[in-house]
Amino acid sequence: HTISFEIYPTGTINEWSTILRFNTNEENCVKHGDRSPLLHFHANTLNLCIKYGKDGAGEFNYGIEKVPTALTKFQWSKIDLVVQNQGAKDESVIVVFINGQF
Repeated sequence: HTISFEIYPTGTINEWSTILRFNTNEENCVKHGDRSPLLHFHANTLNLCIKYGKDGAGEFNYGIEKVPTALTKFQWSKIDLVVQNQGAKDESVIVVFINGQF
């Protein structure tokens, strides 16, 4: 699937700030579908974090902990999140484009 949107950040806060979150259930982070996806900024930054919930013990997420390119304050950015299933439900490839750049 692909999720595309534009965002205009105006600042940072001292904790994670959720941008977008889809869930298939009422859970936070325990099994597949809990974060389908969760996109947020890390505290005090404009660095995106993208997570999907998954089943299993230990690590309950997969995704991109910190997208290498931070967004810019007071500037529109186009985000394209592309997820390609590679077979099993927890074997997906996540690619993020910011303003068309990988």
